[in-house]
Amino acid sequence: MFSPCHRLVSAVSAGRGCAYGALALAALAATPAAADNSYNMNSGGQLSEVLTYTGDTTILFAFAHMPKVPNCTGRYFVIPGDQGLARQQELSRLLTAYATHESINIGYDGQTCGPGGYIMVHRVG
Repeated sequence: MFSPCHRLVSAVSAGRGCAYGALALAALAATPAAADNSYNMNSGGQLSEVLTYTGDTTILFAFAHMPKVPNCTGRYFVIPGDQGLARQQELSRLLTAYATHESINIGYDGQTCGPGGYIMVHRVG
């Protein structure tokens, strides 16, 4: 009888043990973020503002100390309204972190600006 770990990773580890399989699964899980060429920087901390508007689906948010991105206003991070379901999940994470005063980590584009000249966000976690 195989252990639960062996069943979980047997296709990945090719019999080299649970640790190798878990490592391989972790590498596979990290691959999508590395494949996104526009996500190249991280920042984190407690949120100072989370802004939404009734006439627009764009989400703006800020930390007390914002990173500098060339040619961006730097005042806010932006999640554009065309993100679909991912936008709703990111808004949920932002509002939860804001309400509980938890630190949050975000992935953003450190080279170019998003809508309105704000810093474009690709991941909220």
